[in-house]
Amino acid sequence: MTIKKGVYLIKTLSGSVYKLVNTDNQKWLERVPSQESSSLRRDNERIIVYEFLNLAVGKPALFAIEPLGLGNVTLRETTTVLEMIVVDQAEC
Repeated sequence: MTIKKGVYLIKTLSGSVYKLVNTDNQKWLERVPSQESSSLRRDNERIIVYEFLNLAVGKPALFAIEPLGLGNVTLRETTTVLEMIVVDQAEC
């Protein structure tokens, strides 16, 4: 899946917010969990994204990210995406 270059805030049903950065030089995400959501490995840290597999309002997002344990890749799935906010497309 291809998303336009830019910086986005993704709000999910669990209350978590993901900051996504997709530029020519870098592709990463950072999850800021809500008080109610469970913690995940490397919350509040930048995680390299290999590929945006699914990213659409009304559906769970799915990312192929750098390995967070054994293996070559980790898949991270969110709860349903409620809102996608474009923060900046000019810096790309």
